[in-house]
Amino acid sequence: MKNGDYWMYGIDLTIPSVDVLVFQTINLTPDLVSDCACLLDEYSEDFRLRFIEGGKDGKPLVPLGGLKLNRYGGEPI
Repeated sequence: MKNGDYWMYGIDLTIPSVDVLVFQTINLTPDLVSDCACLLDEYSEDFRLRFIEGGKDGKPLVPLGGLKLNRYGGEPI
């Protein structure tokens, strides 16, 4: 898990969103973010993907740092 590129960490239905821990941040490219944004067209308008930087222990870094993505673009967390 912690030696890979990413890991689906959890789903929050109150937002609604999916959290993805990213361990190899070099692989979180603009092209990947653009492709993910296109996939979000299939979901409700308020659905989010949250890419969060993961630590070596396999958990989110505190404080959280990352990117929240909806179908219209991204914003820092």
